[in-house]
Amino acid sequence: MLSLPSCLEPLSKHTLDIYSLYGVTCLQTWYYFRNYEDRWLLRVTVLAILVLETIHAILAMHVVYHFLILNFDHPLALLRDIW
Repeated sequence: MLSLPSCLEPLSKHTLDIYSLYGVTCLQTWYYFRNYEDRWLLRVTVLAILVLETIHAILAMHVVYHFLILNFDHPLALLRDIW
């Protein structure tokens, strides 16, 4: 049987990876808007991707906060859905 720390370790590492890639996405988006004058549809698409990535990062942090901070001492919380 898996222990609780071994179940939650991939969750925290994955969230760290998400925020690292989110930083790269923000930098690339800033560079794109600063250096390229493409059609408005392409610019809106790039902005929409950044918004979706932001939502993904926020929800990932919410999951980590729920399991690793709020319910760290309650292993049965792993059995319940967050939403």
